[in-house]
Amino acid sequence: MGPFDMLTEQHRELEARLEAIEADEARREPQSWREQLVALVALLRVHAHHEARHLYPLVLRVEGRVRAREQSEDHLAMQ
Repeated sequence: MGPFDMLTEQHRELEARLEAIEADEARREPQSWREQLVALVALLRVHAHHEARHLYPLVLRVEGRVRAREQSEDHLAMQ
């Protein structure tokens, strides 16, 4: 599996976790909701790292330094 396949798979997992969080909140299951939220944050951190490592070098080459810096700053703010 290549890096972009991995990022796509992570996007799908992030979407699934967000849906699970919404469902737990609707069912008023706070413990499960908290567990899902902790897992979501962990996945977001890993995903941000992978994007910075694999995607942003391409953004730099295609879109230029200013755009790459903007993207990088957004991800640093998340961490």
